[in-house]
Amino acid sequence: MTADGTGSTRVDVDRAGAHDGDAADGRRPLRLREVTLALTALSLWVLWRTGPSKVPFLEGFEKFAREWPDAEALPREAYVLRNFLGPLLYQGVPDPSPTRFLALHVVATALTAALLGAWLLRRLGSRTGPTAIALLLLSPVTALLLLWIGIYDAFGVLVWVLLLMSLAGRPWLQVLAGALAGAQNLEQVGVGIVLLALVPELQRAAGLRARPVALIAGAVLGRVLLEAYLRSAGAPSGSRLTFLSDPELLQNVTKTFAVMAPVVLFSVLGGLWGFALTHLRDHAAGWARSLQLRVALVLALALGFSFLAADHTRVLLLITFPLLVCGVLALAPRIGDLRALARRPEAWLLVLVPPVLVQDDNLLRIGIKLGTWGVGPF
Repeated sequence: MTADGTGSTRVDVDRAGAHDGDAADGRRPLRLREVTLALTALSLWVLWRTGPSKVPFLEGFEKFAREWPDAEALPREAYVLRNFLGPLLYQGVPDPSPTRFLALHVVATALTAALLGAWLLRRLGSRTGPTAIALLLLSPVTALLLLWIGIYDAFGVLVWVLLLMSLAGRPWLQVLAGALAGAQNLEQVGVGIVLLALVPELQRAAGLRARPVALIAGAVLGRVLLEAYLRSAGAPSGSRLTFLSDPELLQNVTKTFAVMAPVVLFSVLGGLWGFALTHLRDHAAGWARSLQLRVALVLALALGFSFLAADHTRVLLLITFPLLVCGVLALAPRIGDLRALARRPEAWLLVLVPPVLVQDDNLLRIGIKLGTWGVGPF
């Protein structure tokens, strides 16, 4: 990796991928048409195996957004008003309706995918950038965004992408990105930043540098400003932790996590566990003791935070999203291009193993669900 004059780093694709044997085997580079065809085929496969569907209670989310910022909400529901970006943009949508609210989230998801894909191509180049895109496309977080269209996660992942892009920039840029992310979802962003800060080795491997103080300061500032605005507008108070004061709800959440813990652990990476376990087998023994302890702490904190959420997998995927992207940035140059990826046994595990998402003690149904869209009886 090389450093530029601003202190940011960028993966040197040619050198990073030269050791994997793909560039040196005499084969021509993949043409743009071939790459486009491969990624299109993978996209169609992901859509078919996941089955895009609307979030339950879409009308309720739409009502909160339409009446934002002072919509009536119970204390345990008021956290929805603090995911401000979607409701703020929805104020500019003419003739608001659940259908248009759904369309706004589809656009946000598509924009996030395009922005992330373009950034990966810019950082990794045209050879291994598509490999990184394919890995993320097949990851469980994509299934999450497709299964619950209409929930604020579409905007949550968007601000995560903007924050990740800022990690190649100066501290003031990270403060701004942190402020936007913190205003959108301080709890998840705060935990995600801590997890990322615990493994600076992963950041360096991805060619990024997080400045935790700048990010946390920005996140807190963003939330303070949002709360000040909501209070001035008469919005009800409440947070995601309100349910902890309800013994019945807390007992249900902890009980369901205890029952589903092994499935929740699998769900964080899904088919990507093949790549993760291969890397651990080959490299974990050579890690410094401090790194081994920090990786264990990251896993414990991530699972602990999802332990306190009813949407166990959903929360786990969102707080670990920066780690996932950094891991993919580090892994893709080691694999090579899409042709090299297709030769890896782990890749076929990723393609064939469907994602698993846990809510309470239930597994979310995946696959095409025509009835969700009013097309058929299913």
